[in-house]
Amino acid sequence: MKWRTHSVQYCVALMALYLIASLLIPLSRETREAYNLSLAQAHIISFITILPLFGIWFVAFYAYGLLQKYARAIRHDEEGVAFSKIADGVMILSWGLVAQAFASLILGWVGDQAGGMRATVVVLQSYITLIFPLIAFSYIWSGTQKLLGHRKNVGSLMASRTLLLVFAGIAAAYVYLVLRLHEQSGSEVSPLPALLLLVTIIVPYLFAWFSGITAAYELTVHARLTRGLLYKRALNLLAGGLAFLIVATIAMQYFNSMFLSNLGEFSINAVLLVDYLLLLMIALGYVIVIAGVRGLQKIEEV
Repeated sequence: MKWRTHSVQYCVALMALYLIASLLIPLSRETREAYNLSLAQAHIISFITILPLFGIWFVAFYAYGLLQKYARAIRHDEEGVAFSKIADGVMILSWGLVAQAFASLILGWVGDQAGGMRATVVVLQSYITLIFPLIAFSYIWSGTQKLLGHRKNVGSLMASRTLLLVFAGIAAAYVYLVLRLHEQSGSEVSPLPALLLLVTIIVPYLFAWFSGITAAYELTVHARLTRGLLYKRALNLLAGGLAFLIVATIAMQYFNSMFLSNLGEFSINAVLLVDYLLLLMIALGYVIVIAGVRGLQKIEEV
């Protein structure tokens, strides 16, 4: 049980550290002023937000620990390397949730203490938010490619075209949204010039999303080509969980882009509601991943 003990212990330690930090560091001054919040109200809102956040961290760390255990159990099998990469990707994605929360808290405080560093803080937050899903979904995609091996033309042509059309729509809408908001709000979205924003933020996000969407699709293709009804079900659950995570990641980034450029225009209740819904999607994704991995483990134990 060492795999699970370690991942859960890491999670509990990070929860304790974040709780202490959130008590010492309130919401940023900019956010408090935008919503006319007192310091006490800011602490209450932080506490309300922390509870579901901790629940997601626990589910996420439990999921990657479970997946790592399965990958180690089949490390000598043909699919061992592939599942090891998928497990590493889910682990990076899970740690990214924690890193983003700490970065938001600490960098918000830095921005309050040094007003002249706001542009730097915004840029750092953007890159920290980007780097984890970029690496994570790249790892997961690499793993699903290994699962498919050297098979050619194994996917449905209609499904592939639909996938490309969906991604093209998401990509076009995101590029238009961010560049339009950047033109209207300038540094509220990002202090970076439009070209640098496109090359170093928007394009990497699109690659991360494409990697995640393709990985989930390839996992469903692998399930279709695999014998055994229980194995198919488990793989489809795993693919479904990854799909939920990628959709939640895309939705979260859309929301963050709109929120940063319109700070104060949304009511605090609306912001918390959307935030809770997105967190619920992420939690559901990890729960489905756990269900898929448990199914795979049961097959391995037979």
